[in-house]
Amino acid sequence: MIEHDYSTIDRRLRRVLLFVITVSFVLTPIAAPDFWWELSRGRVVFSELSPPGPLLTAGTNIAEADWLGGLPFFLTWQLAGISGLMLLKFLAAGLLAYAILRQFEARLHWIAFAIVVLSFVTANSAWQPTPRLFDCWFLLLTCLLTERWAQAPNTKKLLLVLLTLLAWANLAPLCLLGIVVVTCVPWLTGISTRNSSFPKQSGLLVLFAIIAIMLTPRGWLTPYDSCIQLFPGLFYDQ
Repeated sequence: MIEHDYSTIDRRLRRVLLFVITVSFVLTPIAAPDFWWELSRGRVVFSELSPPGPLLTAGTNIAEADWLGGLPFFLTWQLAGISGLMLLKFLAAGLLAYAILRQFEARLHWIAFAIVVLSFVTANSAWQPTPRLFDCWFLLLTCLLTERWAQAPNTKKLLLVLLTLLAWANLAPLCLLGIVVVTCVPWLTGISTRNSSFPKQSGLLVLFAIIAIMLTPRGWLTPYDSCIQLFPGLFYDQ
């Protein structure tokens, strides 16, 4: 009698279902309301290699922290048109969903799959070819890299975290979430082997992370801009 490994069958089934759901999602039209705006920002950066703020904000002289956010999508559109953007949407969203599933699958099994599917349904705009997609990717990368750093702190791992945050701040608007990640993740149960110097190392990580996200055209105002994007209701009248 052949005994089936149901854990392997379950894992393969989750991956097949994830692929089907991702393809179904990608076949829907691009639904981001700021899609053409981001292409315009990318066009300006490509043509002038400068932050697009002064040219795209009615003549004001305010630069934008995430000034590179539209460039990858504009270049894709130039090279391959809408088809290229749809392919980019499939690869970026599909790989991100797979990475999230793989990261949490061993502990959560079908719950992890349900979380990924729920995110497709409820956070549709975050999976479109706009900087919000970068926010999702950088959030996951920052979590993973910070966890690796906390397990065995060293300079190389620290630099990887800081470079990720630097890229996040220049490509997407919600980089302030990265500060929350590097502040909280090292202190989660089972993440790090804490010693007497760990609080100091963790504090330096947060300090360097704040400096990293300020290396944008907006400088020290970058965290403030990101806070506005995260909580617009606190800054604008309804």
